[in-house]
Amino acid sequence: MKSTKRVQAATPRSDYRSTLQGSHVLDILYDVYEFDDGRDVPQVNIVFLHGTGMNKSIWEWYVNYFNEQIHRHPAKYRYKLGKLIAIDQVNHGDSCVANEGKLGSTFHWTDGSKDVIKVCDVELNPAKVNSFNVLVGHSMGGHQALGCGFLSPNLFQLIIAMEPVVKMLSPPSPDGRTILSTNYFKAVSKMVQDTFASKQEYEEFMRTASFWRKANEDILNTLCESEFFVQGSKVRVKTSKEQHLISYLCLNPYGYWLLDNLKWVQSPVICYVGSKSKWCPPENYRALQESIPRYHRITIDKVDHLMNIENPEIIGPQLLQDITTKLESATSDELHNNNDDLQRDYRQLVTNRVVDRPKSKL
Repeated sequence: MKSTKRVQAATPRSDYRSTLQGSHVLDILYDVYEFDDGRDVPQVNIVFLHGTGMNKSIWEWYVNYFNEQIHRHPAKYRYKLGKLIAIDQVNHGDSCVANEGKLGSTFHWTDGSKDVIKVCDVELNPAKVNSFNVLVGHSMGGHQALGCGFLSPNLFQLIIAMEPVVKMLSPPSPDGRTILSTNYFKAVSKMVQDTFASKQEYEEFMRTASFWRKANEDILNTLCESEFFVQGSKVRVKTSKEQHLISYLCLNPYGYWLLDNLKWVQSPVICYVGSKSKWCPPENYRALQESIPRYHRITIDKVDHLMNIENPEIIGPQLLQDITTKLESATSDELHNNNDDLQRDYRQLVTNRVVDRPKSKL
């Protein structure tokens, strides 16, 4: 069963320029998929975060794939799907349409992490006994997935970030903001269009000239259908060109804040890196390796930065394998099955934290 829901985004935003008026409150639209499975096994909830320019619809292929595989092979997958949640960023897709007239000229990427937590407060909290939460994010969504890891440390028991954009090399600026070359910005701008003369022109652009032209056919069809938007006499995409480009322009200075806090991510993090990808520099992955305590990198052969929409036949099985492997070793805490003894744990706390020290010589 699929339902589309709406909740208020995190407020206040982290930058005054995020909304046109200080009193504006943004909304998040998201899809929730739920399935019938009466087995007495752990329940896995999965939240999906898209990258710049995409929307929540790209994850529908994965929802269907996971459901099909788990129902077809119940002996292999000793868990069931709970809620699968795909979120539109506040300035993308259905959320962008809902927030028209409110969105400003800045998008703090980690505000997206706070928005995810807002959605989870509605859909996943309080946690159910014998449940396990997974967060999957791609590119900008991978960045936001990592942000959730320290903003709400126990919300997700596994974070999978595909080509997460955290540290990019750009010319220095006095306030640390993102700086793009004119040529690069022009090249990106040519591949972003939001208004068309007809549906035919829209379809032609999406399938031959957009960033997504090499996407898996099923995913591209779903994306084209979901982004198509008629406003008066205009044919548009739901994600405006301005907001699409704003997302590229606003990695920093906020990315530095994320980097400074990755050491507090307690959840295990699996990072997928495409062997063909040149989108993120080596310094990006080196910083993640050095900062995240429980970090594991998987280089996936023959895929590029847009692996999740171009190669679902590779990424889908990999995701399912990694989720299954982690569940097999999940602790009672991670499954929300703990039943603690206060007196015992208090004695242990005192033992660990109260020590004799030599008297100060001062």
